[in-house]
Amino acid sequence: MPKELNIPQAPPDRGQLWFDDEIPKQFLKDLPGIKHKPEWVRRNFPKDKRIKIGQRSAWYESDIRAHLDSLRGKAAA
Repeated sequence: MPKELNIPQAPPDRGQLWFDDEIPKQFLKDLPGIKHKPEWVRRNFPKDKRIKIGQRSAWYESDIRAHLDSLRGKAAA
């Protein structure tokens, strides 16, 4: 029988939980020049906000948006 995953319920103010392989399709599709986007997410997204579920990494939507906004701010400066 497969092992059951215990995925935490999202706090109401943090949004949906997105896995590292889902984030590029949903949030990074308009960013050219990033190759191997799931690996880029794992290397560049804040580790203190990451949720480890087995061997997978996930972030809440509000943390994803905040991180991407901070990157946009750095690019504009």
